[in-house]
Amino acid sequence: MYGDDYLLVNGAHQPVDSSGIIGDFFLVGGGKWRPLNTPLLLFLARRFGFSYQPYQIVNLALLVMCCTVVGLMVWILCRTLFATLLSSACIGASSFTWLGQISVYGVLEFSAVLIALLAITVELHSLLRGDAEGKRIYVAVGLVLSATFIHERMLILAFCFGAFHLLKQRRPGPALAYFSIPMIHVVLKGFFFQLDVAQTGGESNLQQVKGLWIIRHLIDGVGAILGVNSGSGIFYTDGALSRLAKSADLGYVGAIPLITVSAVLIVSSSRNVRASRIDMRENGSMLIFISCLGSICPAALVFERIEGRWLFLPQALLLVGLFALLGTLPSDHSSAVSRTTLSILLVVGFLVPAIYYRKQSTAFTFLRDQPSLMIEDVSKTAPRKRPWVLVLGHSDPTVPFRWQTGYARAFEQLPNPPIETVWGSSRNDCPRTAIPLQCVVAISKGMNLRADIRIFDSKSKHSPESNNAKQNGD
Repeated sequence: MYGDDYLLVNGAHQPVDSSGIIGDFFLVGGGKWRPLNTPLLLFLARRFGFSYQPYQIVNLALLVMCCTVVGLMVWILCRTLFATLLSSACIGASSFTWLGQISVYGVLEFSAVLIALLAITVELHSLLRGDAEGKRIYVAVGLVLSATFIHERMLILAFCFGAFHLLKQRRPGPALAYFSIPMIHVVLKGFFFQLDVAQTGGESNLQQVKGLWIIRHLIDGVGAILGVNSGSGIFYTDGALSRLAKSADLGYVGAIPLITVSAVLIVSSSRNVRASRIDMRENGSMLIFISCLGSICPAALVFERIEGRWLFLPQALLLVGLFALLGTLPSDHSSAVSRTTLSILLVVGFLVPAIYYRKQSTAFTFLRDQPSLMIEDVSKTAPRKRPWVLVLGHSDPTVPFRWQTGYARAFEQLPNPPIETVWGSSRNDCPRTAIPLQCVVAISKGMNLRADIRIFDSKSKHSPESNNAKQNGD
């Protein structure tokens, strides 16, 4: 394992708390309190250990559930089995799911998205039944609250839903219920846990976010879910990761298929609205698109980057919204052919860039593959039983190498871990030891997945200096 994945699993195995699940529920880490996520992550970490495969199976199951709920939403809006199946298949092919599928933290990503999608599903069902203030609405409120206690990013949905009920539905009751969710966070986190309520996950501190760059990030986020970017990330600082991500992007060409089909759908639904009465499906489509744009906002509030995983929910909502437009078209027999044709075109417009991007595996998995392969190669090179020391380095300072290796702690996974690890770039950085030991020097270079690994003998603390000023030519 690498990075935060290793740190989480390793921390879960430390006997620091004997209070069990109750202690996990109140556990605060990194200035964040996520009571509906932390206990589950720690349980899985203690159960599965350092093998990625069990986590990936759980992540895949959660992703399938997300796809199923997306299909259910399309069924509610379209009542067409063909469109339902197509939408489920499409969102499963999204390039924004790659990190969630391969990371321990995929449980965090997919569970929050799943509950958010369920909340929107309940809202849609209530809208179509004309039951805007029924008990189902407060089920949706409870789901949104639950999603926010998995990840703070979902707080934006409380504002979106509340604004929709207040401005469009003229229903103050549900609106106030949604607007109370952020206040619950303020009270619990600010007063009881003494946390900074403006501090979220990967997002910047809200008190420090300002500037016109936010508009640019919003536009980039919209472009990304349309197909402009691969899903490996959008980086606003130059470096190796930025160059790698851009090399996988199709640019504006990637958005042409989906934009073309979307334009046809919008024109067709607009003509239908003018020719017939406006029903609750338009309100459902409006709620979805408001939530879609709103859920891009947390990603747009980060100055340095936009991670692909942050855009999975808005892309899923965009797809549902476009299928919802199909539901506004006439359902008579004469329009069946056009509805089916538009469904197929929508799927093609979505899948063409998605399939292309999913083949850009190097751009997606570089941050995982480079440290994982280094750990594997060091394990083969280092002594199996004798003590040894390790020197770690990277030739490109723009790559977050120390984070990749869990701040060097990821090498504790080895059967015979090093007794000391230092940061360096050559054999001269090998630490002095009481007796000479083998020193493994592992240096990653640029975007190469395989590190340069060599073995030297460390110097004894009691040996005379071999490189004095005279020898260095001073």
